[in-house]
Amino acid sequence: MKKLFALMSVILVTGCIQSYQLLKSGDTKMWNSYTVATSENINELKMDNFVSWSQYGPLLEQIRFFKPLADGDKIPFTYKDEIAAKVPPYRTGMTPEEVVEIYRSSVTLGGSILTAVSDLEPVTVGNAQGYAFEANLSSPKGKDFKGKVIFSERAGKLYLIELGAHATHYYDSRLGFFDGVITSIKF
Repeated sequence: MKKLFALMSVILVTGCIQSYQLLKSGDTKMWNSYTVATSENINELKMDNFVSWSQYGPLLEQIRFFKPLADGDKIPFTYKDEIAAKVPPYRTGMTPEEVVEIYRSSVTLGGSILTAVSDLEPVTVGNAQGYAFEANLSSPKGKDFKGKVIFSERAGKLYLIELGAHATHYYDSRLGFFDGVITSIKF
């Protein structure tokens, strides 16, 4: 009886945990806001506030599509309860530099160590004007990561997409795929 109870508990708990599903190459819709394409089969995890794509596992590399942020929303990183109130919200009409600053603050308050941020570059996101920057990060355990963040404001919402990967190998190997994903966006 104890073994049966333990087995049922494990099945119940694992059934509640969201997991990655295989997404076949092609177009997919994000929050009824835009379409994006993947040129390869990829693992996808859908959460309330973001969608994650990963080929080799999220500890090595992932692309996160954040749900479009409306005025007053915060970038949905994981925050401790006592810190969540300090996270700066997005405000419609922010300058690109202010968006970088809320990203910087959000990452830091989420527990990562941001060691460098590149200059902003103008880019096209779908058919809209957007911006890109790179960020070097370290985990509290000393692992180095590199990220590329693309963002655009459209109709009063902030569209934010991030590639995050181990700096030593995965960032460079996944950057071309990420750039292709960004190029595929259609609003």
